[in-house]
Amino acid sequence: MVAKITEINAINIPYPFQFLTISGHKEYHYTKRRDALREEFRSLKRRIDELNLSDSELAKLGKEIQRVITQIAYFFPYKKMLEFKQDGSCTFDPNKHESIDIKEKINLGFLKTQIDEIYNWDYAFTLPLKDGSDRISKAVILAGGFKDEYTKSRVVKYFESLVSYLEKHYELAIPLGLLIKKYEYLTSKTGKTKIVLFTILLSINFLCGVLLPLFWIRLRNNMKFEILTQASFVLGIILLFKEALYSLPF
Repeated sequence: MVAKITEINAINIPYPFQFLTISGHKEYHYTKRRDALREEFRSLKRRIDELNLSDSELAKLGKEIQRVITQIAYFFPYKKMLEFKQDGSCTFDPNKHESIDIKEKINLGFLKTQIDEIYNWDYAFTLPLKDGSDRISKAVILAGGFKDEYTKSRVVKYFESLVSYLEKHYELAIPLGLLIKKYEYLTSKTGKTKIVLFTILLSINFLCGVLLPLFWIRLRNNMKFEILTQASFVLGIILLFKEALYSLPF
C-alpha cells in the first residue's frame, strides 16, 4: 500500500506554471468549494464549446476557466499546492509534491475519501478537460493576449501535461482503492476466533512435538502424542493455505 502511495506522490507536476491564475474562492470549506467549482467548470465548458462566440467573449471565458482549472487541479484530492484561507485569499506552493501524506500513520478513512474524489473528478473534470482542450487552450491564449507561436504552443503543451497529470492520479488511485478493499476484507476475515485457533494449534504442536518429548523420554515414542502432533500440524497447514489463497494477487 505504501509503495502505491509513493507512486502517486512521484507523479510529476504539470509544466509550466506561468499560465496559472492563482486566486481564492468565496467558499472556504472544501465540500462547498468543490461543488461550486464543479458547477462553474461545467458551465464555463458548456459556454466555451459554443461556436458563435466572438474572440472577446472567448477571452473573458478563458480568464474564468483558468481560475477554476487551477483551483481544481492543484488542491485536494491531488497535490495540495494551493492553500485556501478563510478570508478568501489563496497561497501557492509548488514544492508540495505529495498527493497523499504518509509522514504519520496512514488514515484509511481519509485515504478512501481521497480515492473516491479522484475517481469522481476524473469523470467530472479530467475527461471534459481532455475532450475540450483545444477550445479551452484557444480561450486561454486569447485571455493572455499571446501572439507568438511559441507561447501558444506552450499553452497547448501545458494542458496536455495537465491532463496527463490528472490521468496518472486516476490510473494509480484505482488499484490503490482495490488494494484497500482487499486489505479490509482480509482484516475482517482474520478475527479473534482464528487467532485463538492458530495459537492453540501452534501450542499443541510445540508442546507435544518438541517440549514434552524433550524432557520426558518415554513420550518420544508415544503414539497418542505422535497422532496429536501430526494432526495439529496438518490442520494448521490446511488453515494457513486456505488463508493464503485470499492474499494472492489474482
